[in-house]
Amino acid sequence: MTLRLSIVDCDTNHVVAFTERLNHVGIAEDQWVEGGQVVAAVPLPSLGVRDVVWCW
Repeated sequence: MTLRLSIVDCDTNHVVAFTERLNHVGIAEDQWVEGGQVVAAVPLPSLGVRDVVWCW
């Protein structure tokens, strides 16, 4: 089972690094993280957003 993830606030390079590892794109296999896939991102500031869980 793969956990579908979304990212809120895309203003750091960490977003790219996490997505590459979770989605197995553009990095070596030894850096892959299993069990999740980034399927959406919300490019809004996360200020004031706490404990948000997005479900489809």
